[in-house]
Amino acid sequence: MLSLILAGEKTSTSSAVFEYEATETPIPEPGSLSIVLNEHGQPSCVIETHAVHRLPFDEVDFALCSKEGEDKNLASWQNNHLEFFKEIAHKSGLEFTEESEIIFEEFRVIYRS
Repeated sequence: MLSLILAGEKTSTSSAVFEYEATETPIPEPGSLSIVLNEHGQPSCVIETHAVHRLPFDEVDFALCSKEGEDKNLASWQNNHLEFFKEIAHKSGLEFTEESEIIFEEFRVIYRS
């Protein structure tokens, strides 16, 4: 993932809304800064959020999900992410469906170490 971010191929990430609600973590906002760590837990870059989209999982289109830089088509993204979100929800005693809301956070690298 880090290599995709540093190469400019990954410019967004997605999360299920319930993940924020369960941990009482604020949903990112434009202007939010995050430190991205490498595999050794060391800071590698700083990213700045420039757009946040909150929408049902089944309303994500390829123009949006392609910004994650990992899937070649919408069906692949849907299959991979639906199972991932279902697994996380199940561990928390929750259910994730295609109608469940997700957050898409678009970002840009503003500093590299």
